[in-house]
Amino acid sequence: MSAFRTAIFFILLFTLFLLGRCAIDIPPTGGPEDKIPPRVVAVFPDSGALRVQTNKLRMRFDKYVVTQTLRNALFFSPRIEDYEVESDGKEAEIILYEPLKPNRTYACTITKALTDTRGNSLAQSFTFAFSTGTTIDSGMISGTVYSAENRFIKGATVFAYFIPEGDTLFADTLNPSQTQPDYIAQTGEDGRFQLSFLKSGAYRLFATMDKNQNLLFDAGEAFAVPFDSIFTGRTNVRLRLTERDTTRIELQSANAYTSNRIALRFDRNPVSDSLTIQNFLVIDSTNRNPLRLYDFYTNLEGNRELIYLVCDSLIKERVYGVQVFNVQDAFGNRADTLVASLVGVSEIDTARAKIQLPFADSAKGVLEREQPSPRGKRLPIEFSLPIQRASLANAIYLLKGNDTLELDFLFRDGRRVELKPRSDFELGAWYRLDINHRNVLDARGRKTLDTLIRLNFQIASKDLFGELEGELLIDSVFQSSKQFALRLELIGEKKFYPQVVLTPTPQRVAKFKFSNLPEGKYFLFSFIPSDSVEVSPFRAWDGGSLKPFRPSEPFFISLDSLRVRKRWTTDGVQLRFQ
Repeated sequence: MSAFRTAIFFILLFTLFLLGRCAIDIPPTGGPEDKIPPRVVAVFPDSGALRVQTNKLRMRFDKYVVTQTLRNALFFSPRIEDYEVESDGKEAEIILYEPLKPNRTYACTITKALTDTRGNSLAQSFTFAFSTGTTIDSGMISGTVYSAENRFIKGATVFAYFIPEGDTLFADTLNPSQTQPDYIAQTGEDGRFQLSFLKSGAYRLFATMDKNQNLLFDAGEAFAVPFDSIFTGRTNVRLRLTERDTTRIELQSANAYTSNRIALRFDRNPVSDSLTIQNFLVIDSTNRNPLRLYDFYTNLEGNRELIYLVCDSLIKERVYGVQVFNVQDAFGNRADTLVASLVGVSEIDTARAKIQLPFADSAKGVLEREQPSPRGKRLPIEFSLPIQRASLANAIYLLKGNDTLELDFLFRDGRRVELKPRSDFELGAWYRLDINHRNVLDARGRKTLDTLIRLNFQIASKDLFGELEGELLIDSVFQSSKQFALRLELIGEKKFYPQVVLTPTPQRVAKFKFSNLPEGKYFLFSFIPSDSVEVSPFRAWDGGSLKPFRPSEPFFISLDSLRVRKRWTTDGVQLRFQ
Protein backbone atom coordinates (compact mmCIF):
# COMPACT_ATOMS: atom_id res chain seq x y z
CA MET A 1 0.00 0.00 0.00
CA SER A 2 1.44 3.41 -0.97
CA ALA A 3 2.08 6.12 1.61
CA PHE A 4 -0.76 8.20 0.08
CA ARG A 5 -3.26 5.34 0.34
CA THR A 6 -2.11 4.58 3.89
CA ALA A 7 -2.71 8.20 4.90
CA ILE A 8 -6.20 8.20 3.32
CA PHE A 9 -7.01 4.91 5.09
CA PHE A 10 -6.12 6.29 8.56
CA ILE A 11 -8.02 9.54 7.89
CA LEU A 12 -11.14 7.51 7.03
CA LEU A 13 -10.72 5.39 10.17
CA PHE A 14 -10.38 8.49 12.34
CA THR A 15 -13.46 10.08 10.75
CA LEU A 16 -15.54 6.92 11.34
CA PHE A 17 -14.33 6.88 14.96
CA LEU A 18 -15.52 10.45 15.52
CA LEU A 19 -18.87 9.75 13.87
CA GLY A 20 -19.31 6.67 16.03
CA ARG A 21 -18.69 8.69 19.17
CA CYS A 22 -21.44 11.13 18.18
CA ALA A 23 -23.86 8.35 17.29
CA ILE A 24 -23.73 6.72 20.71
CA ASP A 25 -23.50 9.94 22.77
CA ILE A 26 -20.11 9.16 24.38
CA PRO A 27 -18.83 11.95 26.67
CA PRO A 28 -15.22 12.80 27.35
CA THR A 29 -13.69 10.27 29.72
CA GLY A 30 -11.60 10.65 32.87
CA GLY A 31 -11.96 12.67 36.05
CA PRO A 32 -13.98 11.99 39.23
CA GLU A 33 -17.39 10.30 39.21
CA ASP A 34 -20.03 12.67 37.82
CA LYS A 35 -23.29 12.84 39.78
CA ILE A 36 -24.42 16.31 38.66
CA PRO A 37 -27.84 16.38 36.91
CA PRO A 38 -27.93 17.70 33.35
CA ARG A 39 -29.56 21.09 32.66
CA VAL A 40 -31.35 22.63 29.71
CA VAL A 41 -29.37 25.80 28.91
CA ALA A 42 -31.14 27.02 25.76
CA VAL A 43 -34.22 26.36 23.66
CA PHE A 44 -35.59 27.52 20.32
CA PRO A 45 -38.07 29.07 19.99
CA ASP A 46 -37.42 31.02 23.18
CA SER A 47 -39.84 30.27 25.97
CA GLY A 48 -42.67 32.80 25.72
CA ALA A 49 -42.08 33.52 22.02
CA LEU A 50 -45.09 34.72 19.97
CA ARG A 51 -46.10 34.32 16.30
CA VAL A 52 -43.93 31.23 15.96
CA GLN A 53 -43.94 29.52 12.58
CA THR A 54 -41.50 26.63 12.43
CA ASN A 55 -41.25 22.91 11.95
CA LYS A 56 -38.17 22.54 14.14
CA LEU A 57 -37.55 22.88 17.87
CA ARG A 58 -34.03 22.98 19.27
CA MET A 59 -32.58 22.57 22.72
CA ARG A 60 -29.08 22.62 24.17
CA PHE A 61 -27.85 20.88 27.31
CA ASP A 62 -24.81 21.48 29.49
CA LYS A 63 -23.87 17.79 29.30
CA TYR A 64 -23.98 14.89 26.87
CA VAL A 65 -27.44 13.31 26.97
CA VAL A 66 -28.68 9.93 25.76
CA THR A 67 -30.83 10.52 22.69
CA GLN A 68 -33.24 7.65 23.37
CA THR A 69 -33.98 8.95 26.86
CA LEU A 70 -34.77 12.36 25.34
CA ARG A 71 -37.28 10.70 23.01
CA ASN A 72 -38.91 9.04 26.03
CA ALA A 73 -38.88 12.28 28.04
CA LEU A 74 -40.75 14.58 25.63
CA PHE A 75 -44.36 15.59 26.30
CA PHE A 76 -46.28 18.14 24.22
CA SER A 77 -49.44 20.02 25.10
CA PRO A 78 -51.48 20.02 22.94
CA ARG A 79 -50.21 16.68 21.71
CA ILE A 80 -47.84 16.42 18.78
CA GLU A 81 -47.68 12.83 17.60
CA ASP A 82 -45.58 12.93 14.43
CA TYR A 83 -42.05 14.12 15.09
CA GLU A 84 -38.44 12.94 15.05
CA VAL A 85 -35.56 13.62 17.45
CA GLU A 86 -32.00 14.11 16.22
CA SER A 87 -29.13 14.72 18.62
CA ASP A 88 -25.36 15.01 18.61
CA GLY A 89 -24.94 14.69 22.37
CA LYS A 90 -25.32 18.20 23.78
CA GLU A 91 -27.72 19.61 21.21
CA ALA A 92 -30.98 18.16 19.95
CA GLU A 93 -33.39 19.04 17.17
CA ILE A 94 -37.04 18.01 17.06
CA ILE A 95 -38.43 17.89 13.53
CA LEU A 96 -42.20 18.30 13.44
CA TYR A 97 -44.00 16.49 10.63
CA GLU A 98 -47.42 17.96 11.40
CA PRO A 99 -48.15 21.69 11.12
CA LEU A 100 -48.65 23.76 14.24
CA LYS A 101 -52.20 25.01 14.69
CA PRO A 102 -52.82 28.78 14.49
CA ASN A 103 -53.38 30.92 17.61
CA ARG A 104 -52.37 28.10 19.94
CA THR A 105 -49.99 27.90 22.91
CA TYR A 106 -47.68 24.88 22.74
CA ALA A 107 -45.90 23.66 25.88
CA CYS A 108 -43.02 21.19 25.64
CA THR A 109 -42.06 19.35 28.82
CA ILE A 110 -38.85 17.36 29.22
CA THR A 111 -39.38 14.88 32.07
CA LYS A 112 -36.91 13.28 34.43
CA ALA A 113 -36.74 10.31 32.04
CA LEU A 114 -33.94 12.26 30.33
CA THR A 115 -30.48 11.15 31.45
CA ASP A 116 -26.97 12.12 30.60
CA THR A 117 -24.39 9.55 29.58
CA ARG A 118 -23.40 9.10 33.23
CA GLY A 119 -26.95 8.04 34.14
CA ASN A 120 -27.91 11.28 35.90
CA SER A 121 -31.49 12.44 35.30
CA LEU A 122 -32.87 15.98 35.32
CA ALA A 123 -33.28 17.37 38.82
CA GLN A 124 -36.83 18.38 37.92
CA SER A 125 -38.97 18.38 34.79
CA PHE A 126 -38.40 21.37 32.47
CA THR A 127 -41.13 23.13 30.49
CA PHE A 128 -40.90 25.83 27.83
CA ALA A 129 -43.72 27.21 25.69
CA PHE A 130 -44.39 29.36 22.63
CA SER A 131 -47.44 30.61 20.79
CA THR A 132 -48.39 30.60 17.13
CA GLY A 133 -50.61 33.63 17.84
CA THR A 134 -50.24 37.00 19.49
CA THR A 135 -50.86 35.82 23.07
CA ILE A 136 -49.59 32.94 25.15
CA ASP A 137 -51.33 30.98 27.91
CA SER A 138 -49.83 32.05 31.21
CA GLY A 139 -51.79 30.07 33.80
CA MET A 140 -49.82 28.41 36.57
CA ILE A 141 -50.46 25.91 39.37
CA SER A 142 -47.82 24.87 41.88
CA GLY A 143 -47.61 22.93 45.09
CA THR A 144 -45.99 20.06 46.97
CA VAL A 145 -46.30 16.28 46.84
CA TYR A 146 -45.71 14.26 50.01
CA SER A 147 -45.17 10.55 50.43
CA ALA A 148 -47.49 8.42 52.57
CA GLU A 149 -44.78 8.76 55.25
CA ASN A 150 -45.20 12.58 55.24
CA ARG A 151 -41.90 13.32 53.52
CA PHE A 152 -41.15 15.36 50.42
CA ILE A 153 -41.13 13.03 47.45
CA LYS A 154 -38.84 13.43 44.47
CA GLY A 155 -39.78 12.31 40.96
CA ALA A 156 -43.58 12.19 41.36
CA THR A 157 -45.47 13.06 38.18
CA VAL A 158 -48.36 15.50 38.50
CA PHE A 159 -51.09 15.03 35.88
CA ALA A 160 -53.33 17.99 35.02
CA TYR A 161 -56.56 17.69 33.02
CA PHE A 162 -58.28 20.85 31.78
CA ILE A 163 -61.99 20.85 32.62
CA PRO A 164 -63.98 22.77 30.00
CA GLU A 165 -66.24 25.39 31.59
CA GLY A 166 -69.65 23.95 32.38
CA ASP A 167 -68.71 20.46 31.18
CA THR A 168 -69.45 18.45 34.31
CA LEU A 169 -69.84 15.28 32.25
CA PHE A 170 -66.15 15.35 31.34
CA ALA A 171 -65.15 15.74 34.99
CA ASP A 172 -67.44 12.88 36.04
CA THR A 173 -66.31 10.45 33.33
CA LEU A 174 -62.59 11.23 33.33
CA ASN A 175 -60.63 7.98 33.61
CA PRO A 176 -56.87 8.54 34.20
CA SER A 177 -56.27 4.86 33.41
CA GLN A 178 -57.30 5.51 29.80
CA THR A 179 -56.79 9.25 29.21
CA GLN A 180 -53.40 10.93 29.20
CA PRO A 181 -53.17 14.36 30.84
CA ASP A 182 -53.21 17.74 29.10
CA TYR A 183 -50.19 18.94 31.10
CA ILE A 184 -47.59 17.32 33.36
CA ALA A 185 -44.87 18.35 35.80
CA GLN A 186 -42.51 16.44 38.06
CA THR A 187 -41.34 17.13 41.57
CA GLY A 188 -37.81 18.00 42.62
CA GLU A 189 -35.86 17.19 45.77
CA ASP A 190 -38.17 19.35 47.90
CA GLY A 191 -41.35 17.75 46.54
CA ARG A 192 -42.28 20.98 44.73
CA PHE A 193 -43.88 21.03 41.29
CA GLN A 194 -44.99 23.78 38.94
CA LEU A 195 -47.37 23.51 36.02
CA SER A 196 -46.73 26.45 33.69
CA PHE A 197 -48.23 27.94 30.52
CA LEU A 198 -51.67 26.57 31.34
CA LYS A 199 -54.92 27.56 29.75
CA SER A 200 -56.81 29.52 32.43
CA GLY A 201 -59.61 27.67 34.18
CA ALA A 202 -60.42 24.63 36.33
CA TYR A 203 -58.26 21.50 36.47
CA ARG A 204 -58.43 17.96 37.79
CA LEU A 205 -55.05 17.13 39.35
CA PHE A 206 -53.49 13.98 40.68
CA ALA A 207 -49.96 12.73 41.33
CA THR A 208 -48.39 9.31 40.97
CA MET A 209 -44.91 7.82 40.62
CA ASP A 210 -45.74 6.53 37.08
CA LYS A 211 -42.84 4.06 37.12
CA ASN A 212 -43.48 2.80 33.58
CA GLN A 213 -43.77 6.40 32.26
CA ASN A 214 -46.88 5.68 30.21
CA LEU A 215 -48.64 8.83 31.52
CA LEU A 216 -51.58 6.71 32.64
CA PHE A 217 -52.66 5.55 36.08
CA ASP A 218 -52.04 1.82 36.47
CA ALA A 219 -53.70 -0.34 39.12
CA GLY A 220 -51.50 -0.74 42.16
CA GLU A 221 -49.70 2.59 41.77
CA ALA A 222 -49.80 5.00 44.71
CA PHE A 223 -51.67 8.21 43.89
CA ALA A 224 -52.58 11.55 45.42
CA VAL A 225 -55.61 13.75 44.80
CA PRO A 226 -56.24 17.24 46.21
CA PHE A 227 -58.79 18.00 48.90
CA ASP A 228 -60.34 21.01 47.12
CA SER A 229 -61.03 22.44 43.66
CA ILE A 230 -58.02 23.51 41.63
CA PHE A 231 -57.91 26.59 39.39
CA THR A 232 -55.03 28.35 37.71
CA GLY A 233 -53.29 30.72 40.09
CA ARG A 234 -53.07 28.22 42.99
CA THR A 235 -49.59 28.12 44.50
CA ASN A 236 -50.10 25.96 47.60
CA VAL A 237 -51.65 22.71 46.33
CA ARG A 238 -50.90 19.84 48.71
CA LEU A 239 -50.96 16.23 47.55
CA ARG A 240 -50.23 13.18 49.72
CA LEU A 241 -49.73 9.73 48.22
CA THR A 242 -52.03 6.92 49.21
CA GLU A 243 -52.83 3.46 47.89
CA ARG A 244 -56.27 2.16 47.13
CA ASP A 245 -55.85 -1.04 45.14
CA THR A 246 -59.30 -2.28 44.10
CA THR A 247 -58.20 -5.62 42.67
CA ARG A 248 -59.00 -8.69 44.73
CA ILE A 249 -56.27 -10.45 46.66
CA GLU A 250 -54.88 -13.57 44.94
CA LEU A 251 -53.42 -16.82 46.29
CA GLN A 252 -50.18 -17.28 44.35
CA SER A 253 -48.95 -20.62 45.64
CA ALA A 254 -49.30 -23.37 48.24
CA ASN A 255 -46.36 -25.58 49.21
CA ALA A 256 -45.69 -28.28 51.78
CA TYR A 257 -43.03 -26.82 54.06
CA THR A 258 -42.89 -30.04 56.12
CA SER A 259 -45.32 -32.94 56.47
CA ASN A 260 -47.24 -30.88 59.04
CA ARG A 261 -46.94 -27.33 57.75
CA ILE A 262 -48.26 -25.74 54.56
CA ALA A 263 -46.99 -22.35 53.33
CA LEU A 264 -49.42 -20.04 51.49
CA ARG A 265 -48.18 -17.05 49.51
CA PHE A 266 -50.55 -14.26 48.44
CA ASP A 267 -49.89 -11.42 45.98
CA ARG A 268 -50.06 -8.98 48.92
CA ASN A 269 -50.18 -9.26 52.68
CA PRO A 270 -53.58 -10.42 53.95
CA VAL A 271 -54.98 -9.02 57.18
CA SER A 272 -54.17 -11.94 59.45
CA ASP A 273 -56.03 -10.45 62.44
CA SER A 274 -59.31 -11.03 60.61
CA LEU A 275 -58.62 -14.75 59.96
CA THR A 276 -59.30 -17.93 61.90
CA ILE A 277 -58.43 -21.50 60.94
CA GLN A 278 -62.02 -21.81 59.62
CA ASN A 279 -61.00 -19.58 56.70
CA PHE A 280 -58.89 -22.45 55.32
CA LEU A 281 -59.70 -25.87 53.88
CA VAL A 282 -57.30 -28.58 52.60
CA ILE A 283 -58.76 -31.56 50.69
CA ASP A 284 -57.02 -34.90 50.06
CA SER A 285 -57.49 -35.44 46.31
CA THR A 286 -57.40 -39.25 46.68
CA ASN A 287 -60.19 -39.82 49.21
CA ARG A 288 -61.80 -36.35 49.01
CA ASN A 289 -61.60 -35.99 52.78
CA PRO A 290 -60.67 -32.72 54.43
CA LEU A 291 -57.31 -32.66 56.17
CA ARG A 292 -57.43 -31.66 59.81
CA LEU A 293 -56.09 -28.11 60.36
CA TYR A 294 -55.04 -27.01 63.84
CA ASP A 295 -54.03 -23.36 63.52
CA PHE A 296 -52.12 -20.88 61.40
CA TYR A 297 -49.39 -18.30 61.83
CA THR A 298 -47.63 -15.68 59.73
CA ASN A 299 -43.95 -15.29 59.00
CA LEU A 300 -42.27 -12.41 57.20
CA GLU A 301 -40.08 -13.58 54.31
CA GLY A 302 -38.57 -10.80 52.25
CA ASN A 303 -41.27 -8.13 52.00
CA ARG A 304 -44.18 -10.58 52.08
CA GLU A 305 -45.98 -12.28 54.94
CA LEU A 306 -46.55 -15.99 54.31
CA ILE A 307 -49.31 -17.84 56.09
CA TYR A 308 -48.43 -21.27 57.47
CA LEU A 309 -51.10 -23.86 58.24
CA VAL A 310 -50.43 -26.50 60.91
CA CYS A 311 -52.08 -29.75 59.80
CA ASP A 312 -52.21 -33.54 60.18
CA SER A 313 -49.39 -35.36 58.40
CA LEU A 314 -49.36 -35.05 54.63
CA ILE A 315 -48.73 -38.14 52.52
CA LYS A 316 -45.69 -37.96 50.28
CA GLU A 317 -46.42 -37.22 46.59
CA ARG A 318 -50.18 -37.08 47.19
CA VAL A 319 -51.94 -34.05 45.71
CA TYR A 320 -53.97 -31.77 47.98
CA GLY A 321 -56.32 -28.93 47.13
CA VAL A 322 -56.27 -25.75 49.20
CA GLN A 323 -59.16 -23.31 49.55
CA VAL A 324 -59.11 -19.95 51.34
CA PHE A 325 -62.38 -18.21 52.15
CA ASN A 326 -63.23 -14.57 52.79
CA VAL A 327 -59.67 -13.26 53.02
CA GLN A 328 -59.05 -9.52 52.78
CA ASP A 329 -56.15 -7.11 52.28
CA ALA A 330 -55.32 -3.81 53.98
CA PHE A 331 -57.53 -1.91 51.50
CA GLY A 332 -60.61 -3.92 52.43
CA ASN A 333 -60.69 -5.92 49.17
CA ARG A 334 -62.10 -9.40 49.81
CA ALA A 335 -61.87 -12.66 47.92
CA ASP A 336 -64.67 -15.13 48.58
CA THR A 337 -62.80 -18.27 47.51
CA LEU A 338 -59.19 -18.76 46.44
CA VAL A 339 -57.79 -22.12 45.37
CA ALA A 340 -54.38 -23.73 44.87
CA SER A 341 -52.84 -27.20 45.00
CA LEU A 342 -49.75 -28.78 46.52
CA VAL A 343 -47.91 -32.09 46.70
CA GLY A 344 -47.26 -33.75 50.07
CA VAL A 345 -43.76 -34.35 51.43
CA SER A 346 -42.45 -36.80 54.00
CA GLU A 347 -40.14 -34.50 55.96
CA ILE A 348 -41.08 -34.88 59.62
CA ASP A 349 -41.72 -31.74 61.65
CA THR A 350 -39.56 -32.21 64.77
CA ALA A 351 -39.41 -28.57 65.89
CA ARG A 352 -40.93 -27.81 69.31
CA ALA A 353 -42.87 -24.71 70.26
CA LYS A 354 -41.12 -22.67 72.90
CA ILE A 355 -41.57 -19.20 74.25
CA GLN A 356 -39.33 -16.40 73.04
CA LEU A 357 -38.87 -14.19 76.08
CA PRO A 358 -39.70 -10.51 75.46
CA PHE A 359 -37.15 -9.20 78.00
CA ALA A 360 -34.77 -10.34 80.73
CA ASP A 361 -35.72 -10.83 84.36
CA SER A 362 -35.87 -7.62 86.45
CA ALA A 363 -36.27 -5.50 83.32
CA LYS A 364 -37.19 -1.84 83.83
CA GLY A 365 -38.90 0.61 81.48
CA VAL A 366 -41.02 -2.08 79.80
CA LEU A 367 -43.48 -0.68 77.19
CA GLU A 368 -41.67 2.68 77.22
CA ARG A 369 -41.81 2.92 73.42
CA GLU A 370 -45.02 1.00 72.93
CA GLN A 371 -47.21 2.48 70.21
CA PRO A 372 -50.67 3.49 71.49
CA SER A 373 -53.50 1.11 70.71
CA PRO A 374 -57.29 1.32 71.08
CA ARG A 375 -56.95 -1.65 73.45
CA GLY A 376 -54.42 0.08 75.71
CA LYS A 377 -50.89 -1.01 76.65
CA ARG A 378 -50.34 -4.72 75.94
CA LEU A 379 -47.44 -7.04 76.61
CA PRO A 380 -46.45 -9.01 73.49
CA ILE A 381 -45.60 -12.71 73.92
CA GLU A 382 -44.32 -14.87 71.07
CA PHE A 383 -43.73 -18.60 70.61
CA SER A 384 -41.50 -20.19 67.98
CA LEU A 385 -44.44 -22.23 66.63
CA PRO A 386 -48.24 -22.14 67.07
CA ILE A 387 -49.61 -23.26 70.39
CA GLN A 388 -53.00 -24.51 71.47
CA ARG A 389 -54.58 -21.19 72.32
CA ALA A 390 -56.86 -22.49 75.05
CA SER A 391 -53.90 -23.95 76.96
CA LEU A 392 -52.36 -20.52 77.54
CA ALA A 393 -54.95 -19.48 80.11
CA ASN A 394 -53.71 -22.28 82.41
CA ALA A 395 -50.06 -21.53 81.82
CA ILE A 396 -49.58 -17.77 82.19
CA TYR A 397 -50.19 -15.75 85.35
CA LEU A 398 -49.61 -12.04 85.93
CA LEU A 399 -49.14 -10.81 89.48
CA LYS A 400 -48.90 -7.37 91.00
CA GLY A 401 -47.58 -7.76 94.50
CA ASN A 402 -49.47 -10.75 95.89
CA ASP A 403 -52.49 -10.24 93.65
CA THR A 404 -53.05 -12.43 90.61
CA LEU A 405 -54.63 -10.28 87.91
CA GLU A 406 -57.32 -11.23 85.44
CA LEU A 407 -55.91 -11.24 81.92
CA ASP A 408 -57.23 -10.56 78.46
CA PHE A 409 -55.51 -12.49 75.65
CA LEU A 410 -55.43 -11.04 72.14
CA PHE A 411 -54.08 -13.55 69.63
CA ARG A 412 -52.52 -12.10 66.48
CA ASP A 413 -52.10 -15.63 65.12
CA GLY A 414 -51.29 -19.07 66.49
CA ARG A 415 -47.94 -18.07 67.95
CA ARG A 416 -48.30 -14.36 68.76
CA VAL A 417 -50.41 -13.15 71.64
CA GLU A 418 -50.68 -9.88 73.56
CA LEU A 419 -51.52 -9.78 77.28
CA LYS A 420 -53.27 -7.03 79.17
CA PRO A 421 -54.59 -6.95 82.73
CA ARG A 422 -58.24 -5.94 82.72
CA SER A 423 -57.33 -3.12 85.08
CA ASP A 424 -54.63 -1.89 82.61
CA PHE A 425 -50.91 -1.61 83.28
CA GLU A 426 -49.96 1.06 85.80
CA LEU A 427 -47.06 3.33 84.92
CA GLY A 428 -44.03 2.63 87.10
CA ALA A 429 -45.55 -0.45 88.76
CA TRP A 430 -43.72 -3.77 89.19
CA TYR A 431 -45.27 -7.02 87.91
CA ARG A 432 -44.37 -10.68 87.86
CA LEU A 433 -45.07 -12.95 84.90
CA ASP A 434 -45.18 -16.69 85.61
CA ILE A 435 -45.10 -18.99 82.60
CA ASN A 436 -45.66 -22.67 83.37
CA HIS A 437 -44.37 -24.01 80.06
CA ARG A 438 -45.36 -27.60 80.92
CA ASN A 439 -49.01 -26.53 80.63
CA VAL A 440 -48.52 -25.04 77.17
CA LEU A 441 -49.46 -27.42 74.38
CA ASP A 442 -48.51 -26.91 70.77
CA ALA A 443 -51.21 -26.51 68.12
CA ARG A 444 -51.36 -30.29 67.59
CA GLY A 445 -51.88 -30.93 71.32
CA ARG A 446 -48.32 -32.09 72.10
CA LYS A 447 -46.48 -31.04 75.25
CA THR A 448 -43.74 -28.45 74.90
CA LEU A 449 -41.10 -27.71 77.57
CA ASP A 450 -41.16 -28.88 81.19
CA THR A 451 -40.05 -25.49 82.44
CA LEU A 452 -41.27 -22.84 84.86
CA ILE A 453 -40.29 -19.32 83.80
CA ARG A 454 -40.58 -16.31 86.12
CA LEU A 455 -39.99 -12.74 84.96
CA ASN A 456 -40.13 -9.62 87.11
CA PHE A 457 -40.51 -6.33 85.25
CA GLN A 458 -41.41 -2.70 85.76
CA ILE A 459 -43.67 -0.77 83.42
CA ALA A 460 -42.07 2.45 82.22
CA SER A 461 -42.56 5.14 84.84
CA LYS A 462 -43.85 8.66 84.36
CA ASP A 463 -40.35 10.18 84.58
CA LEU A 464 -39.35 8.39 81.34
CA PHE A 465 -41.88 10.38 79.33
CA GLY A 466 -42.31 13.95 78.20
CA GLU A 467 -45.19 16.09 76.95
CA LEU A 468 -45.88 18.26 73.93
CA GLU A 469 -48.51 20.95 73.74
CA GLY A 470 -49.53 23.67 71.36
CA GLU A 471 -52.37 25.08 69.34
CA LEU A 472 -54.03 24.79 65.97
CA LEU A 473 -54.43 28.07 64.11
CA ILE A 474 -57.53 27.61 61.96
CA ASP A 475 -58.13 29.84 58.95
CA SER A 476 -61.70 30.84 58.16
CA VAL A 477 -62.12 28.30 55.34
CA PHE A 478 -61.87 25.45 57.90
CA GLN A 479 -63.59 27.21 60.77
CA SER A 480 -66.75 25.12 60.44
CA SER A 481 -64.82 21.88 61.05
CA LYS A 482 -65.83 20.21 64.31
CA GLN A 483 -62.84 17.91 64.84
CA PHE A 484 -59.17 17.67 63.90
CA ALA A 485 -57.18 14.43 64.00
CA LEU A 486 -53.54 14.83 65.07
CA ARG A 487 -50.81 12.24 64.75
CA LEU A 488 -47.30 12.55 66.15
CA GLU A 489 -44.71 10.32 64.44
CA LEU A 490 -41.67 9.23 66.43
CA ILE A 491 -38.97 9.74 63.81
CA GLY A 492 -36.95 6.66 62.94
CA GLU A 493 -39.35 4.20 64.59
CA LYS A 494 -42.56 4.60 62.56
CA LYS A 495 -44.61 4.81 65.73
CA PHE A 496 -47.59 7.11 66.00
CA TYR A 497 -49.28 8.86 68.90
CA PRO A 498 -52.77 10.03 67.90
CA GLN A 499 -55.50 12.20 69.34
CA VAL A 500 -58.61 14.04 68.19
CA VAL A 501 -59.20 17.71 69.04
CA LEU A 502 -62.87 18.67 69.19
CA THR A 503 -64.04 22.21 68.41
CA PRO A 504 -67.78 22.24 69.16
CA THR A 505 -68.13 25.92 68.31
CA PRO A 506 -66.45 27.79 65.43
CA GLN A 507 -63.15 29.23 66.57
CA ARG A 508 -59.78 30.12 65.12
CA VAL A 509 -57.61 28.53 67.80
CA ALA A 510 -57.78 25.02 69.31
CA LYS A 511 -55.35 23.77 71.93
CA PHE A 512 -53.87 20.26 72.13
CA LYS A 513 -51.60 18.30 74.45
CA PHE A 514 -49.81 14.94 74.11
CA SER A 515 -48.74 13.14 77.29
CA ASN A 516 -46.62 10.04 77.98
CA LEU A 517 -44.39 10.52 74.94
CA PRO A 518 -41.04 8.68 74.74
CA GLU A 519 -38.01 10.92 74.41
CA GLY A 520 -37.13 11.65 70.79
CA LYS A 521 -37.87 13.76 67.74
CA TYR A 522 -41.34 13.90 66.20
CA PHE A 523 -43.18 15.08 63.09
CA LEU A 524 -46.75 16.33 63.41
CA PHE A 525 -49.39 15.35 60.86
CA SER A 526 -53.04 16.37 61.02
CA PHE A 527 -56.19 15.99 58.97
CA ILE A 528 -59.83 16.96 59.11
CA PRO A 529 -62.09 13.87 59.20
CA SER A 530 -65.09 14.01 56.91
CA ASP A 531 -67.25 12.14 59.44
CA SER A 532 -70.13 14.01 61.01
CA VAL A 533 -69.81 11.99 64.23
CA GLU A 534 -66.83 11.88 66.57
CA VAL A 535 -64.07 9.64 65.18
CA SER A 536 -61.55 7.43 66.90
CA PRO A 537 -58.01 8.85 67.21
CA PHE A 538 -56.88 5.68 65.43
CA ARG A 539 -59.03 6.30 62.36
CA ALA A 540 -56.84 6.52 59.24
CA TRP A 541 -56.72 9.50 56.88
CA ASP A 542 -58.85 9.07 53.74
CA GLY A 543 -56.83 9.83 50.60
CA GLY A 544 -59.86 9.93 48.27
CA SER A 545 -60.12 8.09 44.96
CA LEU A 546 -59.45 8.65 41.27
CA LYS A 547 -62.45 7.00 39.64
CA PRO A 548 -65.03 7.83 40.66
CA PHE A 549 -63.24 10.99 41.70
CA ARG A 550 -63.47 11.79 45.38
CA PRO A 551 -61.24 14.41 47.05
CA SER A 552 -58.95 13.53 49.90
CA GLU A 553 -59.53 14.76 53.42
CA PRO A 554 -57.71 18.07 54.10
CA PHE A 555 -54.31 17.45 55.69
CA PHE A 556 -51.48 19.46 57.14
CA ILE A 557 -47.87 18.44 57.73
CA SER A 558 -45.26 20.11 59.90
CA LEU A 559 -41.82 19.01 58.73
CA ASP A 560 -40.08 20.94 61.49
CA SER A 561 -39.00 18.23 63.91
CA LEU A 562 -40.27 18.60 67.46
CA ARG A 563 -38.00 17.55 70.31
CA VAL A 564 -39.52 15.82 73.35
CA ARG A 565 -37.39 15.29 76.48
CA LYS A 566 -38.02 13.18 79.56
CA ARG A 567 -39.80 14.96 82.43
CA TRP A 568 -40.21 18.04 80.25
CA THR A 569 -43.05 19.77 78.38
CA THR A 570 -42.32 21.03 74.88
CA ASP A 571 -44.73 23.92 74.41
CA GLY A 572 -45.47 26.71 71.97
CA VAL A 573 -46.04 24.34 69.02
CA GLN A 574 -48.26 25.83 66.33
CA LEU A 575 -49.85 24.18 63.30
CA ARG A 576 -51.74 26.39 60.88
CA PHE A 577 -54.71 25.04 58.94
CA GLN A 578 -54.84 27.11 55.78
